[in-house]
Order: sequence, then structure tokens, then C-alpha cells
Amino acid sequence: ERQQLEHEAIKKSKELRVAKLRAQQEKAQDKRMAQDEFKAKKAFEANEKVMRQKEADDRAKKRETAETIDRERKQQEAFKAAERSANAAQERLADHVAQCIDQETHAKRMAVRAKEVDAHASYIDKLNQQFQDNATRRKNKAALETNENAAQVKKAAKEAIVVDKIRRDAIQKLQKQGVPPEYLRPLQKLHGRSSTTS
Repeated sequence: ERQQLEHEAIKKSKELRVAKLRAQQEKAQDKRMAQDEFKAKKAFEANEKVMRQKEADDRAKKRETAETIDRERKQQEAFKAAERSANAAQERLADHVAQCIDQETHAKRMAVRAKEVDAHASYIDKLNQQFQDNATRRKNKAALETNENAAQVKKAAKEAIVVDKIRRDAIQKLQKQGVPPEYLRPLQKLHGRSSTTS
């Protein structure tokens, strides 16, 4: 019976040691599980933080890219608008310069034309005066020579023919030079009168 009690005591002691050891193992296992869970939680939180930061960085990068594109687009639009404005101003300046040149050229041409017309008018006035003086002299001479011989009368007729030819040549020359017809009418009328009288 004593041995049995010792055996039971030993058995119970072993059971207590086993139970204690098992309790220690379970406690250590629980501790490891808690540590693993804590590490996993920390790793998850760290990964979440990294993901959130990455998403925030991506959004910021997209926003910055969009702002850059919008800024460059506005700069291009402003440059094109300035270029169009500069081209329009250059075209207006070129048109103005061309218009001024045309006006100046036209004014010079008109001034030259006016001088030519004045010169033709002066030339015609001189011719008219010369022809009128010649006609007057011929009339006076004819009146004085009415009683002279036929040779002198024939000579006067020849002179009249020569003067008429000079007058006709002068009219044709002026017509070829482009003298307006109204400036030639006095010569033509004078030519008609001299032809009638002669």
C-alpha cells in the first residue's frame, strides 16, 4: 500500500510537471501567436500606409501632369494669339505702306501729266499766236499787193500753202503726242479760215 501511494504520488507529480510544461508551452504558443498577430497587424497597417501614400502620390502626379498640360495649352494658345495679332498688324502695316506708295505714285504721275498738259497748252497758245500773226501779216500784205503783178500774187499763194502745210504737220504731231482734242480745235478752226481765205 505504501508503494502504491508513492507510485500515485510520483504519477501525480509527473502529471503536474506535464501539466505545467503543457501550460508553459501553451502560454509560449499563445505569446508567439499574439506576437505573430501583432506583427501581421503592423505589417498590414504599414502596407496600407504605403498603399495610401502611393495612391496619394499617384493622384498628386496626375494632378500635376494635368496642370502642366493645361498650362502648356494655355501658353500655346497665348502664343498663337500673339502671333496672329502680330501677323495682322504686319499685314495692316504692309497695306498702309502699299497704299501710301500708290498714292505717292499717283500724285507724281498726275503732277507730270499736269505739267505735260500745261506745256502742250502753252505750246498751242504760242502756235495760235504765231499763226494769227502770220495770217494778219498775209492779209495786210495781200491788201497792199492787190495791184501788183500775178507773180507776186502766186508767191503769196505759195507761202499760204506752205504755212497751211506747217500747220497741218503741227496738228498731226500734237495728235500723235496725245494732246487732248480740245486744245487742237483753235488750230483746226484757224486752218479752216486760212484755207477759205486763200
